[in-house]
Amino acid sequence: MDETGPPAPQSMSSVLRQAFPALLALVVIPVVIYVMTLPGGQELAPGNTDGETWAFAIALGVGTLCFGVMISAKPRTFKTIASALLWPLFYFALCWPVAMTAIDRARERAHFSDMPIVRRERYLSAQVASIHHGKGGISYDVWLTNYPVLLTIDPQDYRSAFGDAERASADGYCIHVMIETTGKASRIMANAGEVLPAKSLVRCPARS
Repeated sequence: MDETGPPAPQSMSSVLRQAFPALLALVVIPVVIYVMTLPGGQELAPGNTDGETWAFAIALGVGTLCFGVMISAKPRTFKTIASALLWPLFYFALCWPVAMTAIDRARERAHFSDMPIVRRERYLSAQVASIHHGKGGISYDVWLTNYPVLLTIDPQDYRSAFGDAERASADGYCIHVMIETTGKASRIMANAGEVLPAKSLVRCPARS
């Protein structure tokens, strides 16, 4: 009577390939924490036309590396194939916004480090206001007219202007903020999700 022997033990290289997502997390997670805690704002000028492309390329590279390492693990089973497909998608989705933020911070540091900074108040025209329901709660957001910048305003400011509308035109309204300028670069010292002080949303002043 033939007896099937125990399965051959996996080689160390196959074990490491299957554990690659966990090993990659040891590198990615500290980078995520570091990037997300960097101080900074949102640049109004110059426009970052290449940042999203570079961020996509970085995220794609990380995902491709993860896929290449995991798909080479032996033996190739349904579990290893599924993991080789799912983990790269996870790291791609994680790394894209992180890389975008890192690129923005690097550009901002290059524009504003060791340069004289001029601070002045400005009224920036608002285009659209909306209520966002996310996992972290409700936020009241405003998109600017001339800049790809999202700002979060005080809830009372939103209700006073737009009531309970989930989305509304912000025509005629401005955001009153402090702008930092150096050379040809300018920025708002507020990131998406950071609530601006109350009374930041006002009617745009009449032009003389």
